[in-house]
Amino acid sequence: MLLLSLRVLISTTNSTLWPHLSFSSVSGFLYVCVCLKAEEFESKAHGLLEWLTDAERHLRYQGSVQDLAEVLEQQLGDHQVQSAIVSLYVNY
Repeated sequence: MLLLSLRVLISTTNSTLWPHLSFSSVSGFLYVCVCLKAEEFESKAHGLLEWLTDAERHLRYQGSVQDLAEVLEQQLGDHQVQSAIVSLYVNY
C-alpha cells in the first residue's frame, strides 16, 4: 500500500512539477541570452562613442583644410580608415 501511494505521489509530482521546472529553465536561459546581447550592445556602443569623441577632438584641433595635394590625399586616406572603422561598428 505504501509503495502504491508513493508511486501515485511521484507521478503526480512529476506531472505537475516538471512543466513548471522546464518552463523556468527555458525562461532563465532566454534571460541570460538577452543579458549577454545587451552587454555586447553596450560594449559596442561605448566603443563607438569613444571613437566619435576621438574623431571630434581630432577635427576640432586639425585646423583648416589644406590646398596641397599631398595633405589632401593624407586626409582622404585618414577618412577612409575612419569610415572602415565605423562600418565595422555599424555592420557588426
